[in-house]
Amino acid sequence: MLALQFSMVNAFTRAGLMHRDAAKLLLRGCPQNGFSTLATEVIYLSGYVAECGLKALLVTHTPPRHHEAMLNRFKNPREIGHNLERLIDELERRNVRIPEKILAMTRRIRRQWSPQLRYSADRRATKIARSTFADADGFNRWVNGEKANA
Repeated sequence: MLALQFSMVNAFTRAGLMHRDAAKLLLRGCPQNGFSTLATEVIYLSGYVAECGLKALLVTHTPPRHHEAMLNRFKNPREIGHNLERLIDELERRNVRIPEKILAMTRRIRRQWSPQLRYSADRRATKIARSTFADADGFNRWVNGEKANA
């Protein structure tokens, strides 16, 4: 359960929902089959859905007096930055159990996503964008206490 009373948790949760909603909207504009730059954007935003959820979880499981230090670790690419694996490792160190089904979703997202996609004008497959979005949506539902579709 997320500790929404903490402003950082609330901010990451809202950002994750915003990225999810934007990705969902862009996915509607993707061709049924084939490739498009919109699909690339869907994948890009889907990665941030997972990142924001993991960060909200991590702040929830960090004592409030250490929140500011954690935020600084998020900003530092040598610490955590945008690295989903490091976020998961940090959660495991805090004995936060993420179900295997959810971990599988994050692994599939990570295989498609990189923050470097923000510089990409490549055309990605709609099929991959759909599956990456489905994983991001499922992850987001789980992190927010809803039933995750798989």
